[in-house]
Amino acid sequence: MTLSSSWLHIWGFVLASYSLTSLWIIALAFLAIRRFNHASRRLALLKKSSAVKEQTPS
Repeated sequence: MTLSSSWLHIWGFVLASYSLTSLWIIALAFLAIRRFNHASRRLALLKKSSAVKEQTPS
């Protein structure tokens, strides 16, 4: 009886720590994707503005 309850405690701790680390990983990945989207959008805007500058005859 005590053995099974201790195993339940161990598995609960493992699952809790695993879910916490997965939450951290998901949050970090979400932030990285947002930052990457922001940078790529800025890069696209820079490319668009440079293309417009090249198209206009000086």
